[in-house]
Amino acid sequence: MEGYASAIAMLNKDRPLLKKIAEQGIMKATELFDPIVNTNYIEDLLIKGFYSVNKQKQAIKVYGSRLDHPLLSNSITSLLRNHF
Repeated sequence: MEGYASAIAMLNKDRPLLKKIAEQGIMKATELFDPIVNTNYIEDLLIKGFYSVNKQKQAIKVYGSRLDHPLLSNSITSLLRNHF
């Protein structure tokens, strides 16, 4: 905590340094958080994901059937499988 307080006291005394740090912070924030640049980047990512050539759906392997449900008795299951 002392280091933080001493840095604030130093910047309070050295106003040109404070101004330089503030300007650099504003430039960095503008560079990182420019809404137009970030919106274009996000739109490009969404479009690439939507129109991706590698997008292939894999079939889900299903084992068993609805007749294998634990609440159906074996006799009903056997009857249905033998007649249909």
